[in-house]
Amino acid sequence: MISPAASDASTDERLKGGPKEVYLYLHTVLDPGEYRPLKLWPVAQILKMDKATVGRAMKRLVECGYLREGPRQKPGGRSYLL
Repeated sequence: MISPAASDASTDERLKGGPKEVYLYLHTVLDPGEYRPLKLWPVAQILKMDKATVGRAMKRLVECGYLREGPRQKPGGRSYLL
């Protein structure tokens, strides 16, 4: 089942290219009810993107309200919530 947010993201002009691809991938690894740790490098490898591109995409997703950034996890990662 596709979430309403995922449906909105598919037509949101602010999410062209990288952010949309990253968001679709995040639906396979993140949970809408609980913050989960996530490191950029593995996401970049899986999506065959540059780590900086994934970082910019994550920032855009947070700015647009599709992703929530949570507390830092040890060692050095961030946690996210859909």
